[in-house]
Amino acid sequence: MLRGLYLADSGLLAAQHLNDVVANNLANVSTPGFKSDVATDKTFDQVLMERLQQEPSPQGNGASAAPIGYEASGVVVDSIVPNLTAGAIVPTGNVTDLAIDGTGLFQVSTPSGIRYTRSGNFLTDKNGDLVTTQGYNVMGTKGPIQGLAGQKFTVSADGTVTANGQVIDKLAVQSFAPGSLRKDGDNLFLAQGQSVNSVNVIKQGYLEQSNVSMATEMTNMINAMRTYEANQKVVQTLDGTLEKAANEIAKIS
Repeated sequence: MLRGLYLADSGLLAAQHLNDVVANNLANVSTPGFKSDVATDKTFDQVLMERLQQEPSPQGNGASAAPIGYEASGVVVDSIVPNLTAGAIVPTGNVTDLAIDGTGLFQVSTPSGIRYTRSGNFLTDKNGDLVTTQGYNVMGTKGPIQGLAGQKFTVSADGTVTANGQVIDKLAVQSFAPGSLRKDGDNLFLAQGQSVNSVNVIKQGYLEQSNVSMATEMTNMINAMRTYEANQKVVQTLDGTLEKAANEIAKIS
């Protein structure tokens, strides 16, 4: 009976964790370039249940144990994986807005090192540097994209940045194999693998939207709530049974 409480409790925690993931996805439904998260579950290691027998074991060391079977001892959130499918690309008319048609990501420089993002709602700071909304420099193949102060600039399909007829640099855009990226906050990714070759087309004056699906996330939220309620009822039922065992069975004697 106590084992049942532990199983139900693990289900409650997993459902709560799933609900947190869904809530974060919904909160970023309007964040440019945001990639939704998907939570995956797994069971704890299975436990072999054995029944003790009265007959001595063949080794002569007392009672033997007969295997009954395996039992899962609960569920836990295994991992939270980013869904890297592309969001819709919409026109904005803003020259500092850039979108990637392909699997690539923009490279940016942060205090913690190089990070990657699909969010192309960039700005130019007072020094003429192309930066993210957090103030991180957008990187080119030669270093930070600079020299744009007070100038109209264009970005070609291959990422070449030109200002006043002069080539400034080329955007550093990289693609990675599935499973090689981990979220690192501020809509940024940390690369955990080598980059791979891919074809990417840069669109100036466009912005990639969040890939969060409201319908999918609402369905996931309902499933999480129902899972939580089901495990909650199991806990209530077992709690009532334990109460009777403690308060009423003793009266029989």
